[in-house]
Amino acid sequence: MANKLRAFISSTMEDLGNERRAVVQQLKSMGIEPINAEDMPPVGRSSWDSIHSEIDQCHLFIVILGDRYGWEPDSGYGAGTGLSVTHLELQAARRGSKLVLAFMKKLRYGAAVDVKRDSLRREVSDWATGVFRQDFEWADELASKVATSINSLFTDALLKQLVRRADETSGVGTLALVQPPGAAMLKPRTEKVLLAGAGMSIAAGYPTAMVLMGILANDLWGPQQDTTQLMVHSFSDLAAYYESVVGRAGLENRIKEVLDTPQSVQPTPAHMKAVRAFRSIVTTNYDRLFELASELQGVTYRVVHPFDLSVSDDFNGLTIYKLVGSVTAPQTLILTSEDLSRVAQRPVFERIKNLIAHNEIVVIGHSLRDGNVQTLLQGRSPKHESIYVSPYLTKIDDLTLTKYGFKSVMATADGFMSNFTF
Repeated sequence: MANKLRAFISSTMEDLGNERRAVVQQLKSMGIEPINAEDMPPVGRSSWDSIHSEIDQCHLFIVILGDRYGWEPDSGYGAGTGLSVTHLELQAARRGSKLVLAFMKKLRYGAAVDVKRDSLRREVSDWATGVFRQDFEWADELASKVATSINSLFTDALLKQLVRRADETSGVGTLALVQPPGAAMLKPRTEKVLLAGAGMSIAAGYPTAMVLMGILANDLWGPQQDTTQLMVHSFSDLAAYYESVVGRAGLENRIKEVLDTPQSVQPTPAHMKAVRAFRSIVTTNYDRLFELASELQGVTYRVVHPFDLSVSDDFNGLTIYKLVGSVTAPQTLILTSEDLSRVAQRPVFERIKNLIAHNEIVVIGHSLRDGNVQTLLQGRSPKHESIYVSPYLTKIDDLTLTKYGFKSVMATADGFMSNFTF
């Protein structure tokens, strides 16, 4: 059900192995699903059928051209055409109206002439029929340029429209959200509280915090050659500086713009199950995935924003506490360091703190490094169970989990919620 942004990586393999690896890692760090031939599982179909299907189900097509033209099939699809697999993949992407991001490795000095290689390079960069491409020399340089191009997808209205138009043609963005039998009659029954972080939204297809920070940094200082430098700063600190430069309205509008993703984003199975399983969900996400999951299943819900003055106790349904506000109500957004400190003084924050202190909690998709979340966890009684769910757990995580008495469960949000009983 999730519809993460998917990118197909096309290139020759022997000479561009390091480059492919660098792009894969870059895409993963941005919450984008990379599709590359070496990681495609065998499914009992011909190689071309599998490749063509993956291209058709991707939103983006990243082509990397190096020193070689590539292998030309002597049997099966493409045999006798004189075209390499990379060339055939590019043609398939164009037929599917995919957004093509092209990168060309600078040829080494004295490189032998290769007529087909050079012809493909000219075809890709042709002024009339080709696409704008970027040159690179090193794998890390390529990864940085890919990141910059991806960031543009979240801010360029024309590029978003191109991705959406291709989705409509291929059906990538068409999701069948079927209401489970009797879903409308189910009421949240567990007294546990769900604390949901960015991991759940990223799994659905929203950009990571690093993507958001990269876009803000790009606005302020131009394309970033090394986005890892941003990791020494918090998102709230960067947002505060951005606000001081462009104003509050400019900051809010930029966040809204980025969260208006190129592809269709829908609730994951974890969202769908969670709204039927919990009475209270506290989320640090700006999106409406929990609200949409409720609406799709007929679940009665209400939304509580951080600056609401009062919250009635007389409500028989799901309460979604938007700890950092909602993108649909920009005035509620908690973005800067000052916003964080102000919200901690509000009645809603105290209500959430009390809720978490006296109930069992399940944390999914949250690192627990956020200062306000750590404040919420202080004073919890050890008699109330605390479960921390993550697909990636290390020994270092014990530092945080032990501090708050969490029992760790290594699982994805979908995997954990599929077995969650209420």
